[in-house]
Parts: sequence; structure tokens; C-alpha cells
Amino acid sequence: MIENNVDNVAIIVPVYSKELTQIEKIALIQLKKTLNRYPIIFIAPESLDLSGITGITDMDFVQRLPNNFFENVESYNELCLSRKFYELFLKYEYLLFYQLDAFVFEDQLIDFVNLGYDYIGAPWLRGYCNYAFFGRNVFYVGNGGLSLRKTSKMIEVLEKYEKEKVDCYINEDVIFASYKNRGLNIAPIEVALKFSFEGELHRCLAENRGVLPFGCHAWYKTDLKFWKPYIEKYGYILPKDIPPKQIDMDSIHMYKWMEKNSLLLKDDEKFFSLNAIINKRWPDLKESRLFLWGAGFYGKHICEVLKQNMIRLDGFLDSDLSKIGRQVCNMRVFPIEELENGDKIIVTAAPPVDKSISHRLTDIKCNIQIEYATWDELI
Repeated sequence: MIENNVDNVAIIVPVYSKELTQIEKIALIQLKKTLNRYPIIFIAPESLDLSGITGITDMDFVQRLPNNFFENVESYNELCLSRKFYELFLKYEYLLFYQLDAFVFEDQLIDFVNLGYDYIGAPWLRGYCNYAFFGRNVFYVGNGGLSLRKTSKMIEVLEKYEKEKVDCYINEDVIFASYKNRGLNIAPIEVALKFSFEGELHRCLAENRGVLPFGCHAWYKTDLKFWKPYIEKYGYILPKDIPPKQIDMDSIHMYKWMEKNSLLLKDDEKFFSLNAIINKRWPDLKESRLFLWGAGFYGKHICEVLKQNMIRLDGFLDSDLSKIGRQVCNMRVFPIEELENGDKIIVTAAPPVDKSISHRLTDIKCNIQIEYATWDELI
């Protein structure tokens, strides 16, 4: 137990760009106000000019890392799943990961450290799933954007992960969630609710007996109206609406997509009715070819769901030309030009991207007789 030794806990703050948005400035200022007694370590690309940020706050500790770890969500996930990354901070027993879309209300950090868990993050009350890697398992704790991690256990788990790793992009926090009862002592939902909220905010607040958590993550993405009065109590003035360029719409749609798929995986009746649903949609499916449009994260997930339902799949299609000809889930990624009359296509992307792909398929239908449906429509 650490008790009150704040030097054994460090706060990790990733910085991606030289200019912070209004939301990121609020997150950083509140962090320094609330948790300034702990070491705060900024991790940043080697080439990033941080002079603009030093004008907002002091940067006592900066850990420079290769630029490629900060290019996108996938590369950041790679960083968080690297043993070498955690080995940089072995002098600290615990690390609090604080993305700059987080907010902390009060200094309760040591209280959570003293609970002794290996990992705490905001709960996913409806569950989070990735069928391609975890089968019909749904996980409930927890989000990595504001998360407390035991350094030595992260290294231990990542040694196992390196042996089990598969070719499938999965959020790093879901990877850690999958190690519950496999070597990682993850906090239960009731503790996670006291630590942080991310989605389903009204339900989280009710289940936490009307008490705010230690902090929150992605607050402007999930429900700005919910968080606005709480955050403004700390002296910040928020706009009614966040400028679109400050909103990660891909993440918002992914959260909703995964929630819907989690409900599917938990409902046996609905899950095993997919075969009937798809064959009702396309009665001649046995005489046709069936493709998934999208050979990435969503496509791999749906491919495994279809296999479990004994639905034959003939391959993938994708807008990314670099994927054409590759093998995904032991199936070929076909070029659009090879579509034939009678082919059936399931669009795997989350809304609203699925609609834009549907429009493209509508144009293709002018030349050949194909049929398509979005995954969102089918489930």
C-alpha cells in the first residue's frame, strides 16, 4: 500500500500537437490545479514544438518518444501496448493516464491507488466487445483515456499479450480488459463508477447514488449538456456547442456501434437469429456470393459473427486499394471491378460512413445487379 507517498504515482499526459484546443486547455489547467502534488509527465513526439504549451502551464517532466507513436489512434495503441513504454516509468508503482479530453473534479488519486487494483477505468455499462479476438465475451471495465494502471502488472500482462497477439486492431484498453481473471486484477464496476464516467452518464450517476466520480473522460464527445454545469462550477466557461473540428466523430460513432454489437453478443436469441434475418433479406443467398465491405476493425468482427452463425462468406471488398489482394480472416479482399450480377454485400462500417458507402454501391447498381445492406440495418 502506498498510503500518502505521492512520489510513487505519476501522471502520464500525451500531447499530440503544438497548439491545444479550448477543451485540451481546460483539461490541462484543471489537472494542474487538482493533482499538482504528483509528478506529471508529458509524453510527446520527438519533433514536437512544445513552446505554445509551456505558455499555458509548466512542463516539469517531458518524455520524448518516436514521432510514429503519435500519428493516429492505432499508433498510440501500439505505444500503450509496448512493454518498453512502461519500463520507462518503473520507478513509479502506479501511472494515471490522463488524455487531454479528461477532467478531474477532486484529488482522490491516492485513495484509488490504495485499493490495490492493477487497472481502473470508466465502466462500459452496456459492455464492450470485439468478436474477432475475444469470441462472445463482453467487457465492462474500463476506458483507458483516464485510467489508473499498476506499472509492473502492465509489463507482466504485455509479456503474455506479445505471445497471443493477432492481426486485428483492438483498442488498448479493451486488450487490458480481456485479461481480467487472467493475471490482471481489474476493478469491479462499482469501483469504476466512483473513479470515472465516460458513456451512459445518467445511468452512471444513478448507479453511483448521485455522486460525481473522481473524473471523467470524453466529456464533450458523449454529452456536453450533462457535463457543462458541473465543469463550469470550477470556473470554466464552455460554449453551447463544441466546434466540429474539436470533436472526434469517429470515436463517437465507434462507441455507439460497439454498444449495439455488445447487446447482440449478450442476447442468444438475437445472436443466433442472424442466419434467419439475412436469409429472409436474401432468399437466394445460397446461389449468390456474399461479401463484407470493409476489411478492417469492423469487418473482422462481423466476419467472426457470421462464421458462428454458419453464414458462408466469399470475401471482402474495401475502398483502400492497398488492401486489395490481401488475405483477411483467411479470405481475399476483392477489387470492386470483380463484382458480379447477384452478389450480396454487407457494409460493415459504423454510421454515418456506412451511408456514404451505400451511396457508392447504389451507383454501382446502375451497371450490375447487386444487393446490399448495412450491418446497422441487419442487427
